[in-house]
Amino acid sequence: GILIEGTEGAEILDEMAPQAGETVITKRRIGAFSGSDLDTLLRGANVSHIVLAGFSTSGVILSTARAAADMDLRVTILSDCCADPNAAAHEALME
Repeated sequence: GILIEGTEGAEILDEMAPQAGETVITKRRIGAFSGSDLDTLLRGANVSHIVLAGFSTSGVILSTARAAADMDLRVTILSDCCADPNAAAHEALME
């Protein structure tokens, strides 16, 4: 992977640092669910709807959205809060 846990590029920015008591999930694969406790934490909190934003619409966002849908979660993707290195792929996925 590009980001390696514990390295400078993978650090949480001070401006986005979690508040006391907030849970931090370490994402180890392309999708947010694979290799993490995210599903367990969401189900434990009775979450039924997630909202996605981020980089790599054709990778991270798509993979996470598909996994969430397979787990019967309702998914909203904020198209204006997502981006992809391939603009055409981003546009096609947001249609």
